[in-house]
Amino acid sequence: MVSTFLVGLRPQTLESFEVISHADIGHESLQALSTHHQESLKELKLSGLHLTALPSLKNCVALESFHLDGGSADYSLGGAVILDIVDWLRNCKKLQNISLVRMFHSPEIIKPVLLENDIRLLKLEVEGYMTVNNREFHQALTNQTSLQSLKLKGDIDGTSVTDTEFFVDCLAKLTNLRDLQLRDVSDFFDDANICDLVRDLSELQVFWTSGFNISDAVLPALTRLKLRSLSFGALTVFTKDSILRYISSLDPEQNKGLSFAVLNADPGYNLTEADQAQIRLSISQKVGGGFEFFLNRGPCPGVFSYSVLIPSADYDSSDGSDSESG
Repeated sequence: MVSTFLVGLRPQTLESFEVISHADIGHESLQALSTHHQESLKELKLSGLHLTALPSLKNCVALESFHLDGGSADYSLGGAVILDIVDWLRNCKKLQNISLVRMFHSPEIIKPVLLENDIRLLKLEVEGYMTVNNREFHQALTNQTSLQSLKLKGDIDGTSVTDTEFFVDCLAKLTNLRDLQLRDVSDFFDDANICDLVRDLSELQVFWTSGFNISDAVLPALTRLKLRSLSFGALTVFTKDSILRYISSLDPEQNKGLSFAVLNADPGYNLTEADQAQIRLSISQKVGGGFEFFLNRGPCPGVFSYSVLIPSADYDSSDGSDSESG
């Protein structure tokens, strides 16, 4: 029984606890953490458990890193439980890293935490939320100017042009960002949105974005950044000459090893094998980097899915049961 094991450890010695697969982790195990290791536990990674058990962790307020994979099972999570989770996390004043994935209610949970002035996050990942009607969440992001890594993935259905512009304005205020990865939430981005976004993000080293009909116009805006990884999941209409001009403007030191990926090019803007070879040679000679190129193969523009491992420069990116079996 997991709870028995946790209670059997010397009190206040457990610093990290991770559930990496489906396990019978419920109230009893989390209660054991909350009563025997609440002062020592700094890192907590949970998945595959009933989310109603989370308030049992209310005494674990020394956390510095919290990862929760909700398994898309939180749609019917009651308001009282959400409030209990929020109250717990707001008391974790040492939190630096939070990751909430496959969580429909993640904005409701994370927004009050973002507004806590004595919590200074370095890394935040939110996946599985709806961007529409979540302006308050996006606004709350601006209170965490300490953020160095931000990864957002969600559904843009129903999002308006003004919603997108508001979202961009909020992100642009996070001027300490080194790593910014926007998946699906940026599907409506155009050239102007991307240029406005990166204007003040001078520390950015990793940038992944989607969008629509992203053209050569964005490349000059990216030249002054310290990028080590640049990926466009957006439908792009880049030309060979503009890509080569962008590469020629790179700094051999601050852009050293740049990985440049065009993952969803408009078929009308295909690059021949010879073009790609020329670009790869150019980026290799300039900064020791690499270039990837893929055409949009979806049934219509914007319908595309591609997964790629994105490095995080010089830093980390950083079903259960209510009752437990023996």
